[in-house]
Amino acid sequence: MASRVPDPADPWQIGGMRRPRLPLPALPLALTAVLPIQAQAPGSPEVTQCLDRARPALHTHLTKTHGDVLALCCLAALHDGTPHHTPLLLRALDRLSRSALPGTYGAALRLMVLAEHPTAFGTDLEARDQLLARDVKTLLRNRAAGGFTYPKRNGYWDLSNTQYAALGLRAAASLGHPVPTEVWLRLCEVVAAAQTETGGFGYTVGHRRKHAYASMTVAGIAVLQIGAQMLPKDEVVRLRLAPVLQRAWKWMADNKLDIGDDRTPSCLYFHYGLERAAILSDRNDVGGRDWYRVGATMLMRMQDAKSGAWRSSWEIRPGALAGPGSPVDTAFAVLFLRRGFRKLLPARYPRLSALGAQARDDEIAAAARAAIRRGIEFVPEVLKALRSPLAPTRSAARIALHALAGQDFGYDPRPDPARSSPAIHAAERWWLSRSRKR
Repeated sequence: MASRVPDPADPWQIGGMRRPRLPLPALPLALTAVLPIQAQAPGSPEVTQCLDRARPALHTHLTKTHGDVLALCCLAALHDGTPHHTPLLLRALDRLSRSALPGTYGAALRLMVLAEHPTAFGTDLEARDQLLARDVKTLLRNRAAGGFTYPKRNGYWDLSNTQYAALGLRAAASLGHPVPTEVWLRLCEVVAAAQTETGGFGYTVGHRRKHAYASMTVAGIAVLQIGAQMLPKDEVVRLRLAPVLQRAWKWMADNKLDIGDDRTPSCLYFHYGLERAAILSDRNDVGGRDWYRVGATMLMRMQDAKSGAWRSSWEIRPGALAGPGSPVDTAFAVLFLRRGFRKLLPARYPRLSALGAQARDDEIAAAARAAIRRGIEFVPEVLKALRSPLAPTRSAARIALHALAGQDFGYDPRPDPARSSPAIHAAERWWLSRSRKR
């Protein structure tokens, strides 16, 4: 049986849930009469009170959800400031660590949880690295023509899965797991090529190709900005990502009234995506519209007065999910209101092989120190890193080589590694001679 093509207006199908295509109903009174005030900024009294009311519902979802939805709720709880040692969160994280997550969303979200709190699943670094490697392997297995798709290959990639894969791989890189440059390069190529004539982005290439969506446009922006962080600057220039991003933000400015409107398709999914895209792009407004202020005002208006949870207008219908709102929508709302996404993730466990093409000097120094701590037995890996196509890796390797060997053999990390072959060969001869004497 052929796979059904998902509804591009509803790309977030986490946990396999699909929403029916229904007319947008009016919001119930219980959801409209909460706060008529305007939110000003993260941490304002209005936003803080809103989050305080939402916390019991979020904590309830931590106990009742599983799989990728549990991962999303755990991420929201960490952003919300729930202490890691809280028994409720500890139990949720334990279940998450033992979950089989074959899908792109689940694997990516678990990696994002790890990047947020590297000891979320315990202090056993070997076990953490095994889980990290497994989730990265899952993501790369779900690649399709450079983008990413569901576990059961649909023959096409979509921008929703691709967005979360990029976020997950970014998290993995910050935790010291190397992600091949080719993955980032191909990812940027296919996403940039998928931009519609209008400047926005649709759900997938070839499916309603000319119809762009707000949720998918901010997804496209986020993927390209993350790719630009991970690729060498000359590749970013060659791919001409800047004009692609400029056209995408122009589309968003032309459609700025989607921001803060609960009738926007996949409303809460879109607003959380907007938070990421805007932070990655250093934007406080879109077409003169303060995206956080109007988005937070909308969320305060939508919050259920009784439970403190959220359920977007797409789920307000007879027979909707039982319990305190939707766990997915509630998590998205908390993540948006907290505005805790970081443009750059710290290199938690720096490694030579995991340094990005645009690694900062402090990251290079940290990776070199980590290599030096591994001791003389790590020299073969250092020698291998001298030939890396990435200049930051070569720079860190030179520092480590000098510390471990007592000299750098005249190696210069700045030019192409081929031009440094004599110095590399000299270092390799030194290591071979030293090994023979042992």
